[in-house]
Amino acid sequence: MTRTIALLLVGGWWSGPALAQDAAAPEAEEATKGAAEEDGGEATKAAPAEPTASKKPAEAEATATKEPAEAPEAEATATKEPAEAPEAEATATKEPAEAPEAEATATKEPAEAPEARKLSSAPMMLPPPPPPEDELPIPTLTIDRIPPSTSYEFAVQVSYGQVSYFRDTVPPWVGFGLRGAWGKNFGLHRIGGQLSFTSEGDMGIHTLLVTEPAVAYDVVTPFGLQLGVSGGPALMYWSDNSTQINERAFGVGPSVAARVGWSQTWTRVGRRLFVFAEPKLRIAGGSADVLVAVAVGSGAGR
Repeated sequence: MTRTIALLLVGGWWSGPALAQDAAAPEAEEATKGAAEEDGGEATKAAPAEPTASKKPAEAEATATKEPAEAPEAEATATKEPAEAPEAEATATKEPAEAPEAEATATKEPAEAPEARKLSSAPMMLPPPPPPEDELPIPTLTIDRIPPSTSYEFAVQVSYGQVSYFRDTVPPWVGFGLRGAWGKNFGLHRIGGQLSFTSEGDMGIHTLLVTEPAVAYDVVTPFGLQLGVSGGPALMYWSDNSTQINERAFGVGPSVAARVGWSQTWTRVGRRLFVFAEPKLRIAGGSADVLVAVAVGSGAGR
C-alpha cells in the first residue's frame, strides 16, 4: 500500500509540467483567435462606411415620419389645456364662495362689540373703605334761606267772638275767612298791606260779611317767632232776617289787630309756612267788638 502511494506521488510530480502545457495550449489558441478576429473586424468596419451613410437618410425620414405622429400628442395636450380651463373657472367660482366666509368673519367682529361694551359697562371696583380711625364726619347739607326783596302769603282763618251789629241778640259766634298779604322785606322785617274777607254770625238770620284792608308790619326772627300788627278800616255788610221785616245795611269802622305765632324765615328759595293767632278789636254801631282769629298759610319770596 505504501508502495503504491509512493508511485502515485512520483508519477504526479513527473506528469505535472506536461499537464500544465496541455492546459495552457487552449488558452493560447483562444488568444490567437481573438486577435485575428479583432484584426478582421476593424477591416470589415472600415469597409462598410457607405451603408451607414445610406442608413442615415432612412433614419432621418423615419424620425420625420415620427414627428407628425407626435403632433397629435401636442394637439391632445392643447385639447387637454382647455379642459383644465373649467378647473380654473371652478377655482375662480370657489373663490367668491370664500368671500362670504370673509364677510361672515367681518360680521362676526362687530358681534364682539357688545362684549366689549359689557366689559366697559361693568361696574368699577371701588377701593375698600378706610379704617374706622380714619373715618370723617358725615357731611351735612344746609340750605341757606336767602332773604327776599319782596314776599307774599295766603292763609285760611277761623275766628270766634262778638258779632258786630248783633252783639245784643247773637252770642259769640264762629266765623270763617280768607286772607292774603304782600310787602317789602328789609332783612327780618316786612312792611306792606293785607286784605281779609270773613263771614260771621248765623248765616241766613244774622249775617255779617266783613272786608278789612289794612297796613301790616311783620317780623320773623331766626328762631321762628312771628310778630305783627295791622290796622285799617272794616267794610261791613249786615242783614237781619229774624223778623218779618228784613233789615240790611252797610257799615264802616276802624279795626286793629296783633299777631303772634310761628313762621319759617323769609326766603326766596322754596316756600314759607306759618301759623299764628290774631286778636282783633273792631268798632261798629257805636260798640267795640272783640274776636280772635287763627290763621294757617304759606308764602314765598322774590
